[in-house]
Amino acid sequence: MPYHPFRATVVSTQRLSPNFQRVRLSGLKYMGPRGHIHDLRIKLIFPGPSGLVEFPTDTQENWFEVWQSLDPATRGAMRTYSVRELDRDTGILTVDFVLHTAPGQAGPACTWASSATPGDDIYVVAPSADDESGPGIEFQPADANEVHLFGDETALPALARIVDEWPKTLTGTIHIEVPTAADRQEVNAPPGVSIEWLPREDAQLGALLIEVLSRHRGLPSPAPETEDAPDPDILWETPAFSSSGEEIDPRTSGGAYWWIAGESGVVKHMRRMLVRGAGIPRSQVSFMGYWKRGAAEG
Repeated sequence: MPYHPFRATVVSTQRLSPNFQRVRLSGLKYMGPRGHIHDLRIKLIFPGPSGLVEFPTDTQENWFEVWQSLDPATRGAMRTYSVRELDRDTGILTVDFVLHTAPGQAGPACTWASSATPGDDIYVVAPSADDESGPGIEFQPADANEVHLFGDETALPALARIVDEWPKTLTGTIHIEVPTAADRQEVNAPPGVSIEWLPREDAQLGALLIEVLSRHRGLPSPAPETEDAPDPDILWETPAFSSSGEEIDPRTSGGAYWWIAGESGVVKHMRRMLVRGAGIPRSQVSFMGYWKRGAAEG
């Protein structure tokens, strides 16, 4: 397994906006990959009631089996996040957490992020610095001549990181749906790239992203799934992988590349609009269900 647990220590925390908390972690000089990070996914293991679990050095290769064998009531929670920044010289990792502030929605991750203080320890499960295989990176524009990215608040850290490392030869658009206007962040778009912020406020989750995609492709804009009928499956499909097991045709040269991430039901809805409605080849898209409405969240 290319991922390994790295023990990290909280350096600082910062409330960025009503729904985002930033935590900076030290001890990660040997975390990788060394090249572009883009939308690199990592896992965080949070302390349980008895504190942080211990991974002996001889369990680095089979850490997941070791973690699974521990008592679920005491081993702590594990959640998936995206890297916002990684300073390779200092080994400081920045992770932005979405805070689920509604009553009853605060899970172990956002509870930890809200109360973390310098000196607290956590595990970061990630590729090592010498891993050049690119695990956990799904931003794969290849030789596309334009890119269009769509995401909700859970995708914002990945989107912002992609913008920071945006290939100089690409033009494109980025559309980010966030809970409120106060959740906008400073993201510097390179030349040829436009960023559109979509404060959701009282709108239905995903409705603004779907409306923008509809305008972009000249498609009908049916409403997203309602909260009473959440999508039962997590969708994950890239030019090289399909969670449904479907075969993906070889990628064609040039053209546009689409990257869409967020709530699984909304992402699946947008996939249908692009692939079935607009006829976009599946080999030119990455659709990632980062979370599922009604399932355990941060």
